[in-house]
Amino acid sequence: MLPLLWAVGLAACGSPTLEESEPLAQTEQAHKQGGLTGAIRWAWHITGESPSEKFGTLVKDGEAHLLALYSFTGNIDLGERVVRAPGGPTSTAIALARYDQKKGHLEWVKVFGPGPGVDGGVSGRNIAVDSKRNILIVAGALEVDFGDGPVTEGEYLLKFDCHGRLLWKHSFEANPGNLSVFDLLTDSHDNIIMAGRLTGVVDFGSGSISSKPDPAEGFFGPSPFVARFSPAGASQWAYAHSTDFGEGLGAAVDSQDHILLCGSISPDGVGSLPFVFQLSPDGHLRWERSLQVSGGGLAHDVAVHGNRIVLTGTFSGTFTFGGQTVTSDTHRPIPDDAFLVAYTREGEERWARNFGLSGERVAMDQRDGVVVTGTYQEGDDLGLGSLPGKGEGSSNLFVAKYDRITGKPLWTRGFPASLAEPTSLVATKDGRSAVLGSFRSGSLIVGDEEWPLEGLNDLFLIGLDD
Repeated sequence: MLPLLWAVGLAACGSPTLEESEPLAQTEQAHKQGGLTGAIRWAWHITGESPSEKFGTLVKDGEAHLLALYSFTGNIDLGERVVRAPGGPTSTAIALARYDQKKGHLEWVKVFGPGPGVDGGVSGRNIAVDSKRNILIVAGALEVDFGDGPVTEGEYLLKFDCHGRLLWKHSFEANPGNLSVFDLLTDSHDNIIMAGRLTGVVDFGSGSISSKPDPAEGFFGPSPFVARFSPAGASQWAYAHSTDFGEGLGAAVDSQDHILLCGSISPDGVGSLPFVFQLSPDGHLRWERSLQVSGGGLAHDVAVHGNRIVLTGTFSGTFTFGGQTVTSDTHRPIPDDAFLVAYTREGEERWARNFGLSGERVAMDQRDGVVVTGTYQEGDDLGLGSLPGKGEGSSNLFVAKYDRITGKPLWTRGFPASLAEPTSLVATKDGRSAVLGSFRSGSLIVGDEEWPLEGLNDLFLIGLDD
């Protein structure tokens, strides 16, 4: 891990316990691209003793903090503190971990899981933080005590205060069918927005919605959905995009509380196309756009600031955007490219870029910066020169910044890896970013350090300068 000190303490929400660290070295990647923009501030290699997979997701907790939700079995090493599952080495658990954003200090950790000898389990899906720094989690759980007694088996939306104390919880399920929540966020009034994929019928409390019927299967197919809840957890409305098969993978809320959802749709039931649509604050569809990609694709994430909506994902083949023809690199072993496209708030096309292998997450700051993370193959050029990698067929990690208005590249950073999978990206108003994800093979190179894989998968958490 890169050197830094850490502090763990349960302090007031606005007054965390901190320790000062020595100045961190500014680290350049192997490729030379000018100044120290995007330099590494701090980094954590997150491991564990269990051979089971670990998963993490990350959000901003105000402008000065980060909050991570980790799912693990047995234990997880967050850097200089090992967190153990209450039920023992074969039991699952989730951990809430708050970090100082500037220096990466671990401030406090809270763990939930079934107790010793209890036949139960838990898996964290998503996390969000509202304007009062209350914490929202979607989790699947059985026999886990979140603060008011063990729960029966099900999917739960939970709200905690800023110290991790339970305020309320609500269960939900599709009946018949199933649903998966892929994003969770809040609007300017602290209403809670849940988005993902619905297959079947669900009623969150404001009336049932259903996905698109699939006559060939004699049931329902999958469709994107969005649901909104009050700060107290009451269902306000729910929307299923039942005109198409597909799924919602990423969501964002603009300054007027319009909701943007992106993902993939399959209008004819064959292949998939990246899409984004906008809902009004009361849950009505305002507009929808899709990329007519010849070889298919999907949109993983969406971000919005000012008059720009930016979408990232993966595609193969060709599409046209804003009068520009965009074509993936078909001469590589993996013919997919990442895309980054920008619309106005009314869905008008502005600019497009393609590069690398896949675009996974995108975030925007208030200095006209668009930060994107994803994967690339060795030698790929994200706009400022080729990036080093692990060799042919590798899936290396990148973080890059582009101009919100023009799409011009500002900086790019490559982290050579055999098989990297970024899962979360956040950006502060002044442009600092942090990325969380995993790698599953070989090693990950972060600055001057090479982290060898220690488990089935290891996690990384990296903080970067503007």
